[in-house]
Amino acid sequence: MRFPLLCAACIQISRTPQECTVYTTANDTGIYDIVCNSGHQSKVVIVATRHEQLFETGLSAINDQYFREAVSSFSAALERFYEFAIAVLAESNGVEPETLEAAWKPLSKQSERQLGAFAAAFLMSEKHPSTLLPPKATELRNDVIHKGKVPTLDEALKFGDEVLRVIRSTLTVLNIRHSEALQAQSMKPHLEALKSPDLVGKAVTRNHLSMTLRNLELKDIEGKDTRYYAWFLGVRHGRPK
Repeated sequence: MRFPLLCAACIQISRTPQECTVYTTANDTGIYDIVCNSGHQSKVVIVATRHEQLFETGLSAINDQYFREAVSSFSAALERFYEFAIAVLAESNGVEPETLEAAWKPLSKQSERQLGAFAAAFLMSEKHPSTLLPPKATELRNDVIHKGKVPTLDEALKFGDEVLRVIRSTLTVLNIRHSEALQAQSMKPHLEALKSPDLVGKAVTRNHLSMTLRNLELKDIEGKDTRYYAWFLGVRHGRPK
C-alpha cells in the first residue's frame, strides 16, 4: 500500500499539493527516504501510531479503488487500535511496559483474543462495555479476509465508518479519563523512530499525514465519515474526488 508524503522543500516554495506529493510504499519503520519530482531528497518520519497509519492506507486504497485492500487496512487498524488502547489503560493504571509486553505476547497473533483482551480491559477500567463492531461488519471483515470477498465501494466505506465509530468512541473516553497516558502512547512510535541509527546526523522532516484519528473534538467531526476523509486525503495531495 502507498503513502502520500509531502516534500518539505516543495512546500516552502509554495508548490501545489500535487507537485509536493511523493507516493511511497508503506513500511514498518515509519521512516522514509523520498525523492520528489523536483529532485529534493529527504528523510521523512511519520508522526502517527500504527493504527493511524493503517487507517490512512485504507483511505488511500479507497481513492485508488482497491476496496478489498481498504477493508483489510481498516480491519488491521482496528486490531492495532485495540493493542494501543490496552497500552493506554495499562500505563494509566501503573502497569510496567515489560509486564504488558509479556502479557500481550501470547495474544499477539490471535485476533479474537486481542478483541477479548480489549473488551475486558476496557470494562474493568471504565465499568461499562466498550463500543465494538456490529455483527454485519464483523461478517464482512471475515468474508474479505478469509473468503476472498471483493467488497463494493459502499461496503468498504460502511466498514470504515464502523471502525471510525469504535475508535472515536474509545478515544473520547481515553482522552477524558487517561489523557496523559494517551498522549504518551500516541507519541511513543514517533519518538522510537527518531532514535534510529539511520537518522543520526541527518535532517529529518516530520509528516503528520491527515491525522484522521486524532481529531477528538466531537463537534468538529460531525458528518465526517470515511468518504469525507478519503476525499480530504485526495484533495490534500492534489487528487480531488
